[in-house]
Amino acid sequence: VEIPFVFGTIGKTGVEWFYGAGKEAELLSKRMMKTWLSFAYNGNPNNELIPEWKGYDIKDRITMIMGKDFKSVNAPLEEQRILWDEIYLKF
Repeated sequence: VEIPFVFGTIGKTGVEWFYGAGKEAELLSKRMMKTWLSFAYNGNPNNELIPEWKGYDIKDRITMIMGKDFKSVNAPLEEQRILWDEIYLKF
């Protein structure tokens, strides 16, 4: 789903019914493109269009949630992650 946002092809893929279009989608695309380019260029996704994106660590599991707003969240979906860890360890 993120590919049209990363490559700036919002409105050109034919699947806008799934993720929407318009000014909010265009802003999300602009932010995602800048973030991916920053990361590709210098290994750091931080840029002037998003809040500070701290590095991931196993203790806090800080994750950037990208949508209408960008926000850093500690350990999102932690219960689901733990469940998958338990399943993984069985195999």
